[in-house]
Amino acid sequence: MAKIAEIRLHGLGGQGIVTTAEIIALASWQNSYWAMSFPYFGPERTGQPLTSFVRLNTEKISTREQIKQPDWLIIREEKLLNNPDTFLGAKKAIIIVNSKQTAATLKIKHQQTIYTINASVLAKTLGNEILANLILLGFFGKISNFYSLDNLNKAIEQKFQTKSKQVILLNKEAAKLGYTYETK
Repeated sequence: MAKIAEIRLHGLGGQGIVTTAEIIALASWQNSYWAMSFPYFGPERTGQPLTSFVRLNTEKISTREQIKQPDWLIIREEKLLNNPDTFLGAKKAIIIVNSKQTAATLKIKHQQTIYTINASVLAKTLGNEILANLILLGFFGKISNFYSLDNLNKAIEQKFQTKSKQVILLNKEAAKLGYTYETK
């Protein structure tokens, strides 16, 4: 099986990390990838560390184990930078951090490529901090090339089809903010 990408997301319970992983899988599926997303919880509680995974491939995916050596690491909650489990097996991963700091000022010990985006502050400009996830998804799509903004918008429509048109449009606006964000 030709491995394309393994993505690990870290956040806190209640931040929508499981949904975020599902949307990555849906958007990548729109771009003709086989995709699988799945969470890992300990005793899940709001505010406790949570990990979710996405595996992408050009062929059908049969493996279902946790991702121990991710190609991509998306960190939704900056305080998880101090948790050693966040970086476990990620020595070669490309990292995206939701942070007001720059990649140069983050104290990450490994020599990976690191991107930062202050998705939380951008989300607050839209009126809801949970939209930081969609901003991160837009940003991830742009730098990874696993899906386009159009694919992401289709995934948002699919995932939130039972929500109001206003909710869908707001999520698309957040995704566009991330997709058009200029890296420094």
